[in-house]
Amino acid sequence: MKNIAMALFTCLMPMTSFAAFSGADLFTGQTITVDPAKSEKGTVVIFVSAKCPCSASHENIIKNLVAEFPDFKFVAIHSNRDEKPDITTEHFKKSNLPLPLIQDDHAKLADQFKALKTPHVFVLNKAGTTVYSGGITNSHIADKSTRNYLKEVLTALHKGEKPPLSEERSMGCMISRRE
Repeated sequence: MKNIAMALFTCLMPMTSFAAFSGADLFTGQTITVDPAKSEKGTVVIFVSAKCPCSASHENIIKNLVAEFPDFKFVAIHSNRDEKPDITTEHFKKSNLPLPLIQDDHAKLADQFKALKTPHVFVLNKAGTTVYSGGITNSHIADKSTRNYLKEVLTALHKGEKPPLSEERSMGCMISRRE
C-alpha cells in the first residue's frame, strides 16, 4: 500500500519544465540565452547573491563543479533587488565565477523558477524538466557541509543514472524581491 501511495504521489507531483530563457549579462548587458536542449547532459541554474555569506561560501564549490562537469551548461542568476548594481558587479568580478551571470532585475526568473534563497540550484535535463531543486550542500556555509547534493546529482546524471535525490532544502539568504 505504501508503494502504491508513493507512486501515486510521484505521478501527481507537478513536473516543472523550462524552455529556453534569457536575460541580460551582469557585466555587458548583452542578452544571454540558455536552452536546456542544447546542453550535452543538462543545465545547472544557480541563484546567487553579492551580499549573502551563504552564497559566497559556495562559490569555490561552484567553480570546482564547473571544471569537473564540463558536459553540463552552468548559469548563475542574480535576482536580489536590494543589492546595489555597483556592489554586485564588483563582488562578481572578484569572485571570478567561470559561468555566465544573468542580472534578473525584476526577479522574473526567480519567480519563474520559484527560487527562494541564495544559493538555490535547479538542475534541468535536456528536455528542460527539473530533476533537482535545492541547496548545493547540506549547510548554509560550505565549509560546514557534510554532503554536496549538487555533486551527487551531477555525478549520477553524468553516468546516465537517475539522480539520488530530486529535492533538498535550500539554505541561505532569502531572495529580495523588493528594493
